[in-house]
Amino acid sequence: MDFPKGHVETGEEWIEAAIRETQEEAGISEGELDFTWGDQHIDCHRTGKVCRMFIASTAAKPRIEKNPESGRFEHIGWQWLNLEQDKDERRIHPYIRPTVEWGRSIALGRQIDSGYVHTSQSERSKRKR
Repeated sequence: MDFPKGHVETGEEWIEAAIRETQEEAGISEGELDFTWGDQHIDCHRTGKVCRMFIASTAAKPRIEKNPESGRFEHIGWQWLNLEQDKDERRIHPYIRPTVEWGRSIALGRQIDSGYVHTSQSERSKRKR
């Protein structure tokens, strides 16, 4: 399991890239996304890259299609997680668990172990204010 992700194109803001990648990889358009929590995000660091994650809700069902450039599928399927408590937490890969927990903390107003979720320096500075 993973999230839609990609790179920020020239002149594009992070949130614009997130919306574009969600459209490209999950077939969910900007009009189908509700950014109830604004542009709150978490920066995840893996293999020397930064992956900035935002929280949005949708009633849309993902539509996975072949990448028009490569002619291949980037994902083989999709599944929603129950935000409160998923019935099978084991299916949440350890790599994405911190992001899921961070999303839960924001969306559900829960306190989380700050050592478990790694946020960017700018996010930590904002919290101290």
